[in-house]
Amino acid sequence: MTRTPVGATLNEMTLSYRIGYDDLDLRSGAGRSELERRVSDAAVAACKEIGRVYPFAEPNDAECTRISRDRAMQQVKKLQRGD
Repeated sequence: MTRTPVGATLNEMTLSYRIGYDDLDLRSGAGRSELERRVSDAAVAACKEIGRVYPFAEPNDAECTRISRDRAMQQVKKLQRGD
């Protein structure tokens, strides 16, 4: 358990969304763009959900979305490379 300097407990929350891409041709620019849009939409939705349940959570919704999108896009890039 992690605590702040004043003794408050810090908890980490994880929320996962599955993003379908079977219908996309990831070899095409349009397919890659659509997958990136889906990743961004899922990041926004997940962070809004966390923010709704935990309105004082850190990071805020915008930063949460940026971090989530960046992490998910790392997975997308692996997928595109065939890792």
